[in-house]
Amino acid sequence: MGNFIKKYESFIFLVIGMIIVLLVNPKGNFPLNDDWRYAFMVQSMLQEGNFALNSEIAPTILFQAVWGYLFLTFTDFFSFTNLRISTLVLSVTALWCLHLLLRKQWLGQPTWRGVALLAFNPIFFVLSFSFMSDVPFLAICLGSMYFYLQFLKTSQFKYRILATLLALLACWVRQPGLFLILAFELNYLWQNRKDSKKWRSSLFIITLALGQYFLIETVVKAALDLRENYIKVESEYFVTILKDPGEFIFDLGTRTLMTIFYLGLFVLPLIYPIIKTFFRQIKNPKSLFLLLLGFNLMIATIGWWWLGRIFPFGGNIFYNWGLGPQLLFDTKDLSLAPPNQMPKIIMYLIGICCQVNGSCLLILLGNYLLKKWKEPVNLFLGLLLLLYFGAMSVFSFFDRHLLLIFIIILIWLYQMKIMSINRRPYLFLALMLIFVFFSIAGTRDYLQWNRIVHENRQVLLKKGVPSRDIDAGLANNGFYEVRVEGAQYHFSFQEVEGMEVVEKYEYFSWVVLKNKELYLLSGKLVQ
Repeated sequence: MGNFIKKYESFIFLVIGMIIVLLVNPKGNFPLNDDWRYAFMVQSMLQEGNFALNSEIAPTILFQAVWGYLFLTFTDFFSFTNLRISTLVLSVTALWCLHLLLRKQWLGQPTWRGVALLAFNPIFFVLSFSFMSDVPFLAICLGSMYFYLQFLKTSQFKYRILATLLALLACWVRQPGLFLILAFELNYLWQNRKDSKKWRSSLFIITLALGQYFLIETVVKAALDLRENYIKVESEYFVTILKDPGEFIFDLGTRTLMTIFYLGLFVLPLIYPIIKTFFRQIKNPKSLFLLLLGFNLMIATIGWWWLGRIFPFGGNIFYNWGLGPQLLFDTKDLSLAPPNQMPKIIMYLIGICCQVNGSCLLILLGNYLLKKWKEPVNLFLGLLLLLYFGAMSVFSFFDRHLLLIFIIILIWLYQMKIMSINRRPYLFLALMLIFVFFSIAGTRDYLQWNRIVHENRQVLLKKGVPSRDIDAGLANNGFYEVRVEGAQYHFSFQEVEGMEVVEKYEYFSWVVLKNKELYLLSGKLVQ
């Protein structure tokens, strides 16, 4: 049986993937989250023949827009469904690149575990069914990292060239692609600090990468008449450091804790091998573990009772009982709590498990890197982590931006051989199945309620209601340029005092296995 699976694994994974896509059902011509910002550029390319934006954005996004445009040329009409399919193709590419990377570097360790942890990471999974920039960026970064690690293993220059080209391409999706080149070349400079010829090659590549970055920021965006639509993230970074270093340090501290907690969630199926390794490798493990447990209980309790924040800390994607941000009238514009929330004590306990898991992982990583930081792979990954997290911790810090850090941690887990610990495999499989169910069910629910909003928005339009009078949530409002204050009709997760209920819609939630409601309300927003 094992030989059969190994022989036909690619075909088996493809069939499973197709079944999962059909279960989730990506069909529907509606935007999700912030992908309307990027989809507008694709629509402009298709209909007007030029690059255009109708809102401010931070990512470069130009390559992703071209990628989406290529998928739309097959149908010659704009469709969010096709844009989602374009992302799904890159999602599969990311998983394939990770599989190659792990198989080439760590023979003898089960690569399927790492691939499964990424594939059914709830954030990666739900983003694969959108036109957000995170999955395309991650796919290109994984390709670049694969070639970089191949170069470190074989010293074949072709791998360095391919890795650099992909890292340069990643910059055309999101600016932090630059950090791949900087991290690798700084590592290469250190490893070859006595070789002037290799110094010159590294300095040339760094100059090339910085040159491309400034070319995109100053020339390309100006030539496309888009500079006013881009948030100047690099100036925001340095202004924050210089103007308010206290705020910078505070943000860095709180976001470091959040990152550790989220990473604890992402590798929760590995909680047994992580804690087992912790007790085997760390001095005085019992005392330190109790200290970590007490510290995390204190942090979680303070967050809940004093700050009113509880895991998952208001993430952009992940929320209790589901996936995807809830951006309708009641939760977004009135800041009302979503109905039918999971009991806070449950989220509190889940948070504690993730925090302890993440804290143990951090101690293990620190212990490992203190001894092995000079190894080329570790120094490259460490520099990449510092550069990327340093930038993300000041601006645009969302849970979805932690995916690249998750990949770095995943590689280190293989470096430390934690993935090869096979005792208690049923615990890993049980937790992994929970991730699989939650990712599929949560994403299906997310698309389903957005689909209901879209379909009933179309019904209102057919009845002659002007688009400006229909508040269909942040994504639709942004794409169709609707102002909530001027709208007469509002889609909502719950009834709102002072507004008339026009329609009530029900859909079956796969996550909670019961019906949920959406409402169409009538009335003006009172400021």
